Amino acid sequence: MGPNGKTWCHVPDSGFLMPSAIHLGFIVKGYPGSGRRIESESDLSLVSGPDLIQGAFMGDAVIKLGNDDFSTRFGWVTLLDWCLRISSAARTMASTTSSHFRFSESDDFLSFRRDSDKLFVACSYSPGVAVASYIEFAKAVRDFVDEQLSWISTNYPSAMMNPEMRVVLAGVDQVVGGGVEGFGELDHDVDGGA
Repeated sequence: MGPNGKTWCHVPDSGFLMPSAIHLGFIVKGYPGSGRRIESESDLSLVSGPDLIQGAFMGDAVIKLGNDDFSTRFGWVTLLDWCLRISSAARTMASTTSSHFRFSESDDFLSFRRDSDKLFVACSYSPGVAVASYIEFAKAVRDFVDEQLSWISTNYPSAMMNPEMRVVLAGVDQVVGGGVEGFGELDHDVDGGA
């Protein structure tokens, strides 16, 4: 246990401690107000790209880094769009020092800044700046996206037959599927050593 009862991990060669728990998730709720769920009322193999990516599986994203909670609470996030955006952020941070994205249907954003293996995360809708290991964050994103696509494939197999799903799979392909291609020099570290 570290300061304030938090669990901390040491970043080698940095002298820096950071929260060790990273939790990514998603809560499907349907459209705010009505609860309408495209995935329950439509054949997902036939819906348009916007209905699949920005309409189905509507709810809130969960992002917790240590004791910092940057989960959304506005209900207008979709699972597939969240997978695309969080995957893009993880991939981008492998080769740059900063990245951010705005949520669809909102002016809210998540912002990422990387300094070696330290990843600083902030957002527009919750106070504070969280610090996490970039390597652990990238692994958490990969695992989260794999789990979500598996869940969709099992519970909504028609979604996987929609031609627009190729857009999703192309957008997350460097994060899912057991490899971490695109994570540059950190590839071997994410998998625990080469």
